[in-house]
Order: sequence, then structure tokens, then C-alpha cells
Amino acid sequence: QVSPGLPHAERCAWPIPGQCAWPIPVQCPWPIRSNGGEDLMKSSEGAPKDHKQAQGQALLSGKTMIVTGAASGIGQAFAVGAALQGAHVVLADMNPAEETLGMIQGFGAAADYVHCDVSSASSAQAMAAEALRLTGRIDGLVNNAAYFREVKLTPFEELSEEVWDRILAVNVKGVWQCCKAVAPGLRAQGGS
Repeated sequence: QVSPGLPHAERCAWPIPGQCAWPIPVQCPWPIRSNGGEDLMKSSEGAPKDHKQAQGQALLSGKTMIVTGAASGIGQAFAVGAALQGAHVVLADMNPAEETLGMIQGFGAAADYVHCDVSSASSAQAMAAEALRLTGRIDGLVNNAAYFREVKLTPFEELSEEVWDRILAVNVKGVWQCCKAVAPGLRAQGGS
């Protein structure tokens, strides 16, 4: 029997127990894990029986999504969520994204890693070019990369100009540079 008091992530048959990344738990297509380790299907009618079936019903099936900052944290969750919705996900990060890549490929979805420093125009352009080379299209961009973990909590007036410049370069200019880099690919797919 399933323990209904457990949070969804503890009951879900997501490939990594306890870490379901489905954005809306009540709509998660994964079966619910029973206490005995057997998978019980969700009671909702028409729920997919596995990831391949879920991809067939997915919003992003056949699409390519680029997620910046995809190596960890919320970027990883965005990437996994896009993959669960059927997207081929391009993981763009300054740091290696083996864990995210392994998670996505582990449940049979498509993903590729591209090294990218969003604060560099040439790196953002190279990211978009590589996504097009790998998948032939760009359908969406999740501008998630940010410079914040490295910033030491300090009173505002004590923040150095160097740190402030890096925050703006990544968190503001990086967003613009990535949008600019992927715009031609998005337009080619009918986006704007």
C-alpha cells in the first residue's frame, strides 16, 4: 500500500527516488511507488505507463530546448522537466553537467552538453551554433544561468565593484546575449 502521507517525491517512481522533478506533482506521469517497491499506476485515467508514452503525449515532443545553468539546482530541474516533456535538451553551463546528462539519458530522453559562459558574446553564439549543429533546430531557451552562489553575503555598501560587474555581466547581460544568440534559430522555427 502507498503511504498517502508521504510527499509526492517520496512516492514517485522517478529514476532517482525521492527527487521527482515534475513541476506539478498531481500531473506527474510517473507511476507511484508502493511500499513494497512495486510500481502502482496513478489512478487518473489515461496516465502514461512509462517515459516513452509520456513523451508521446508531451508538450515539447520533437522540440529543442536550451537551458543555461543546467548543471545543478533549478537549472537541472528545468532541464529534466523539459526532457520529461519530450524535448531534446541542450545543457549549457560553465560547469560540467554529467549528473544532469546522466539523469536525462537514464530515462531515455535526449540531451547534450555545451560549455557556455553566458557573460561572453562569443560563447553564447557558439552555444547556439552548437545546438543547431547537434539538433538542427532551437525551439526555446530557459535563461537560468546566474551569478549568486559565489557572492558572499555582505551589506550592500560593502559589495565590491568587481563582484557587481560580474553579477551584471552574468545575470543581466548574459540573458540578453543568449536571447540574441538563439533568436535566428527561434525565428527559423516560426518563433519570435
